[in-house]
Amino acid sequence: MQTRPNENLGKWFHYLSKDTSMGGRVSIPDDWNLWPENWKRVEYKEYKNAKVVKLLPLSDCGLGNGLTETLLRRRTSRDYVRTLHQITLKELSCFIGNSIAESGRSIAGADAVGGFVGNFRVYPSGGGRYPLEFYFLIKRSTDLELGLYHYNVKGHCMEFLIPLEKFNLEDLRMYSYEWAEDAAVNVFVASVFDRTFRKYGERGYRYIFLEAGHVGQNFYLAATALGLKCGALAGVMDKNIEKMLYLDGERESVVYSFLLG
Repeated sequence: MQTRPNENLGKWFHYLSKDTSMGGRVSIPDDWNLWPENWKRVEYKEYKNAKVVKLLPLSDCGLGNGLTETLLRRRTSRDYVRTLHQITLKELSCFIGNSIAESGRSIAGADAVGGFVGNFRVYPSGGGRYPLEFYFLIKRSTDLELGLYHYNVKGHCMEFLIPLEKFNLEDLRMYSYEWAEDAAVNVFVASVFDRTFRKYGERGYRYIFLEAGHVGQNFYLAATALGLKCGALAGVMDKNIEKMLYLDGERESVVYSFLLG
Protein backbone atom coordinates (compact mmCIF):
# COMPACT_ATOMS: atom_id res chain seq x y z
CA MET A 1 0.00 0.00 0.00
CA GLN A 2 1.77 3.16 -1.23
CA THR A 3 -0.90 5.71 -0.26
CA ARG A 4 0.30 8.18 2.36
CA PRO A 5 -2.11 9.59 4.98
CA ASN A 6 -2.10 13.08 3.44
CA GLU A 7 -3.22 11.72 0.06
CA ASN A 8 -6.48 10.00 0.95
CA LEU A 9 -7.36 9.33 4.56
CA GLY A 10 -10.36 7.15 3.67
CA LYS A 11 -8.30 4.74 1.58
CA TRP A 12 -5.49 4.75 4.15
CA PHE A 13 -7.90 3.98 7.00
CA HIS A 14 -9.45 1.13 5.04
CA TYR A 15 -6.04 -0.42 4.51
CA LEU A 16 -4.95 -0.05 8.14
CA SER A 17 -8.23 -1.45 9.50
CA LYS A 18 -8.11 -4.68 7.50
CA ASP A 19 -8.13 -7.84 9.56
CA THR A 20 -4.54 -9.01 9.50
CA SER A 21 -3.77 -10.04 13.06
CA MET A 22 -6.78 -10.28 15.38
CA GLY A 23 -8.90 -13.04 13.86
CA GLY A 24 -11.63 -10.76 12.58
CA ARG A 25 -13.23 -10.22 15.97
CA VAL A 26 -10.49 -8.22 17.72
CA SER A 27 -10.34 -9.98 21.11
CA ILE A 28 -13.99 -10.98 21.56
CA PRO A 29 -14.30 -14.29 23.50
CA ASP A 30 -16.26 -17.08 21.82
CA ASP A 31 -18.13 -17.70 25.08
CA TRP A 32 -20.64 -14.86 25.39
CA ASN A 33 -20.85 -15.51 29.14
CA LEU A 34 -17.40 -13.91 29.36
CA TRP A 35 -18.59 -10.70 27.72
CA PRO A 36 -18.96 -7.63 29.96
CA GLU A 37 -22.54 -6.56 30.63
CA ASN A 38 -22.18 -3.33 28.66
CA TRP A 39 -21.61 -5.43 25.49
CA LYS A 40 -24.95 -7.19 25.93
CA ARG A 41 -27.13 -4.29 27.01
CA VAL A 42 -29.16 -2.44 24.37
CA GLU A 43 -29.11 1.26 25.14
CA TYR A 44 -31.77 3.85 24.33
CA LYS A 45 -31.84 7.63 24.31
CA GLU A 46 -34.84 9.50 25.75
CA TYR A 47 -35.73 13.17 26.29
CA LYS A 48 -37.45 13.00 29.67
CA ASN A 49 -39.13 16.42 29.47
CA ALA A 50 -40.30 16.21 25.85
CA LYS A 51 -43.96 16.07 24.85
CA VAL A 52 -44.75 12.51 23.73
CA VAL A 53 -46.94 11.58 20.75
CA LYS A 54 -47.83 7.89 20.80
CA LEU A 55 -47.53 6.15 17.43
CA LEU A 56 -49.87 3.48 16.13
CA PRO A 57 -48.72 -0.13 16.72
CA LEU A 58 -47.31 -2.08 13.81
CA SER A 59 -50.46 -4.19 13.78
CA ASP A 60 -52.30 -1.08 12.52
CA CYS A 61 -49.62 -0.08 10.00
CA GLY A 62 -49.55 -2.91 7.47
CA LEU A 63 -48.58 -1.66 4.02
CA GLY A 64 -50.70 -4.20 2.22
CA ASN A 65 -47.88 -5.49 0.00
CA GLY A 66 -46.15 -7.87 2.38
CA LEU A 67 -43.34 -5.47 3.29
CA THR A 68 -44.35 -5.17 6.94
CA GLU A 69 -44.50 -8.95 7.36
CA THR A 70 -41.12 -9.33 5.64
CA LEU A 71 -39.55 -6.71 7.90
CA LEU A 72 -40.84 -8.47 11.01
CA ARG A 73 -39.57 -11.87 9.82
CA ARG A 74 -36.08 -10.62 8.96
CA ARG A 75 -33.41 -12.46 10.94
CA THR A 76 -29.66 -13.02 10.88
CA SER A 77 -29.16 -16.76 10.43
CA ARG A 78 -26.23 -18.64 11.93
CA ASP A 79 -27.22 -22.25 11.24
CA TYR A 80 -26.82 -23.33 7.63
CA VAL A 81 -26.12 -27.01 8.32
CA ARG A 82 -29.63 -27.93 9.41
CA THR A 83 -31.23 -27.52 5.97
CA LEU A 84 -28.17 -27.73 3.69
CA HIS A 85 -30.20 -25.74 1.20
CA GLN A 86 -29.14 -25.86 -2.45
CA ILE A 87 -29.62 -22.55 -4.20
CA THR A 88 -31.49 -22.58 -7.52
CA LEU A 89 -31.06 -20.31 -10.53
CA LYS A 90 -34.58 -18.94 -9.97
CA GLU A 91 -33.85 -18.14 -6.31
CA LEU A 92 -30.58 -16.45 -7.19
CA SER A 93 -32.23 -14.49 -10.01
CA CYS A 94 -35.02 -13.26 -7.74
CA PHE A 95 -32.57 -12.47 -4.93
CA ILE A 96 -30.37 -10.37 -7.21
CA GLY A 97 -33.24 -8.80 -9.11
CA ASN A 98 -34.82 -7.52 -5.91
CA SER A 99 -31.65 -6.32 -4.20
CA ILE A 100 -28.93 -5.00 -6.56
CA ALA A 101 -30.17 -5.04 -10.17
CA GLU A 102 -31.08 -2.11 -12.35
CA SER A 103 -34.73 -1.20 -12.00
CA GLY A 104 -35.41 -0.50 -15.66
CA ARG A 105 -36.05 3.18 -14.90
CA SER A 106 -33.68 5.60 -16.62
CA ILE A 107 -32.10 8.64 -15.00
CA ALA A 108 -32.99 11.43 -17.37
CA GLY A 109 -34.81 14.71 -17.58
CA ALA A 110 -35.94 15.93 -14.18
CA ASP A 111 -34.23 12.96 -12.49
CA ALA A 112 -30.82 13.72 -13.99
CA VAL A 113 -28.21 15.13 -11.63
CA GLY A 114 -25.56 17.39 -13.10
CA GLY A 115 -26.21 16.11 -16.60
CA PHE A 116 -25.60 12.48 -15.62
CA VAL A 117 -27.64 9.96 -17.59
CA GLY A 118 -27.82 6.28 -16.64
CA ASN A 119 -30.09 3.69 -15.09
CA PHE A 120 -31.46 3.53 -11.59
CA ARG A 121 -30.79 0.48 -9.47
CA VAL A 122 -33.00 -0.87 -6.72
CA TYR A 123 -30.81 0.76 -4.05
CA PRO A 124 -29.55 4.35 -3.65
CA SER A 125 -25.98 5.41 -4.36
CA GLY A 126 -24.31 8.72 -3.48
CA GLY A 127 -24.18 10.78 -6.66
CA GLY A 128 -25.14 7.74 -8.72
CA ARG A 129 -21.53 6.55 -8.64
CA TYR A 130 -22.31 2.89 -7.83
CA PRO A 131 -18.85 1.85 -6.54
CA LEU A 132 -19.95 -1.61 -5.34
CA GLU A 133 -19.22 -4.89 -7.11
CA PHE A 134 -20.73 -8.24 -6.16
CA TYR A 135 -19.14 -11.70 -6.14
CA PHE A 136 -20.92 -14.98 -5.40
CA LEU A 137 -19.16 -18.17 -4.28
CA ILE A 138 -21.77 -20.84 -4.97
CA LYS A 139 -21.05 -24.03 -3.04
CA ARG A 140 -24.40 -25.86 -3.22
CA SER A 141 -26.87 -25.63 -6.10
CA THR A 142 -29.28 -27.78 -8.05
CA ASP A 143 -28.79 -26.14 -11.45
CA LEU A 144 -25.77 -23.81 -11.27
CA GLU A 145 -22.16 -24.82 -11.80
CA LEU A 146 -20.37 -24.53 -8.47
CA GLY A 147 -17.72 -21.86 -8.21
CA LEU A 148 -17.03 -18.14 -8.13
CA TYR A 149 -19.20 -15.70 -10.09
CA HIS A 150 -19.27 -11.94 -10.65
CA TYR A 151 -22.61 -10.21 -11.14
CA ASN A 152 -22.57 -8.16 -14.34
CA VAL A 153 -25.09 -5.39 -13.64
CA LYS A 154 -25.24 -4.00 -17.17
CA GLY A 155 -25.89 -7.40 -18.71
CA HIS A 156 -27.92 -8.68 -15.71
CA CYS A 157 -26.01 -11.95 -15.83
CA MET A 158 -23.61 -14.04 -13.77
CA GLU A 159 -20.05 -14.25 -15.06
CA PHE A 160 -18.49 -17.60 -14.15
CA LEU A 161 -14.89 -17.02 -13.06
CA ILE A 162 -13.42 -20.05 -11.25
CA PRO A 163 -14.76 -23.60 -10.65
CA LEU A 164 -15.21 -24.54 -7.00
CA GLU A 165 -12.75 -27.45 -7.24
CA LYS A 166 -9.96 -24.93 -7.89
CA PHE A 167 -10.29 -23.71 -4.29
CA ASN A 168 -9.06 -25.52 -1.20
CA LEU A 169 -11.80 -24.20 1.08
CA GLU A 170 -10.46 -26.09 4.10
CA ASP A 171 -7.24 -24.11 3.94
CA LEU A 172 -8.77 -20.87 2.66
CA ARG A 173 -10.08 -19.32 5.84
CA MET A 174 -12.55 -16.58 4.95
CA TYR A 175 -14.39 -15.92 8.22
CA SER A 176 -13.87 -15.66 11.96
CA TYR A 177 -16.78 -18.05 12.55
CA GLU A 178 -16.64 -21.69 11.49
CA TRP A 179 -20.41 -21.91 10.94
CA ALA A 180 -20.10 -19.27 8.21
CA GLU A 181 -18.44 -21.83 5.95
CA ASP A 182 -21.67 -23.90 5.86
CA ALA A 183 -23.75 -21.46 3.78
CA ALA A 184 -24.76 -22.49 0.27
CA VAL A 185 -23.58 -19.13 -1.09
CA ASN A 186 -21.01 -16.64 0.14
CA VAL A 187 -21.66 -13.13 -1.17
CA PHE A 188 -18.76 -10.68 -1.19
CA VAL A 189 -19.35 -6.95 -1.65
CA ALA A 190 -16.32 -5.03 -2.88
CA SER A 191 -15.84 -1.35 -3.60
CA VAL A 192 -14.00 0.34 -6.45
CA PHE A 193 -13.22 3.40 -4.35
CA ASP A 194 -12.23 5.86 -7.06
CA ARG A 195 -15.68 5.79 -8.65
CA THR A 196 -16.88 7.74 -5.64
CA PHE A 197 -13.63 9.49 -4.65
CA ARG A 198 -13.24 11.19 -8.01
CA LYS A 199 -16.44 13.13 -7.34
CA TYR A 200 -16.56 13.48 -3.56
CA GLY A 201 -12.94 13.13 -2.47
CA GLU A 202 -12.34 11.73 1.01
CA ARG A 203 -15.94 12.32 2.07
CA GLY A 204 -16.92 9.70 -0.49
CA TYR A 205 -15.59 7.05 1.90
CA ARG A 206 -18.68 7.63 4.05
CA TYR A 207 -20.99 7.30 1.08
CA ILE A 208 -19.55 3.94 0.07
CA PHE A 209 -20.40 2.37 3.41
CA LEU A 210 -23.82 3.99 3.53
CA GLU A 211 -24.46 2.38 0.16
CA ALA A 212 -23.27 -1.01 1.40
CA GLY A 213 -25.76 -0.68 4.26
CA HIS A 214 -28.61 0.00 1.82
CA VAL A 215 -27.64 -3.10 -0.15
CA GLY A 216 -27.44 -5.17 3.04
CA GLN A 217 -31.02 -4.43 4.03
CA ASN A 218 -32.14 -5.28 0.50
CA PHE A 219 -30.30 -8.59 0.78
CA TYR A 220 -32.07 -9.40 4.05
CA LEU A 221 -35.52 -8.49 2.77
CA ALA A 222 -35.13 -10.29 -0.56
CA ALA A 223 -33.83 -13.43 1.18
CA THR A 224 -36.63 -13.35 3.76
CA ALA A 225 -39.30 -12.97 1.08
CA LEU A 226 -37.79 -15.96 -0.77
CA GLY A 227 -37.66 -18.10 2.37
CA LEU A 228 -33.85 -18.14 2.38
CA LYS A 229 -31.51 -17.71 5.32
CA CYS A 230 -29.31 -14.64 5.27
CA GLY A 231 -26.57 -13.29 7.50
CA ALA A 232 -24.27 -10.28 7.26
CA LEU A 233 -20.69 -10.63 8.44
CA ALA A 234 -18.05 -7.96 8.90
CA GLY A 235 -15.65 -10.40 10.62
CA VAL A 236 -13.92 -11.55 7.44
CA MET A 237 -10.33 -12.29 6.52
CA ASP A 238 -9.95 -9.44 4.06
CA LYS A 239 -6.68 -10.45 2.49
CA ASN A 240 -7.64 -14.12 2.06
CA ILE A 241 -10.90 -13.20 0.33
CA GLU A 242 -9.27 -10.56 -1.86
CA LYS A 243 -6.63 -13.08 -2.92
CA MET A 244 -9.40 -15.52 -3.88
CA LEU A 245 -11.22 -12.80 -5.84
CA TYR A 246 -8.01 -11.58 -7.49
CA LEU A 247 -8.55 -8.07 -6.10
CA ASP A 248 -5.57 -5.82 -5.42
CA GLY A 249 -7.08 -4.75 -2.08
CA GLU A 250 -6.35 -1.11 -2.87
CA ARG A 251 -8.14 -0.03 -6.02
CA GLU A 252 -10.89 -2.56 -5.28
CA SER A 253 -11.34 -4.04 -1.83
CA VAL A 254 -13.88 -6.09 0.13
CA VAL A 255 -16.16 -4.00 2.36
CA TYR A 256 -18.95 -6.44 3.34
CA SER A 257 -19.89 -10.11 3.23
CA PHE A 258 -23.14 -12.09 3.39
CA LEU A 259 -24.18 -15.70 3.80
CA LEU A 260 -27.10 -17.11 1.86
CA GLY A 261 -28.78 -20.48 2.00
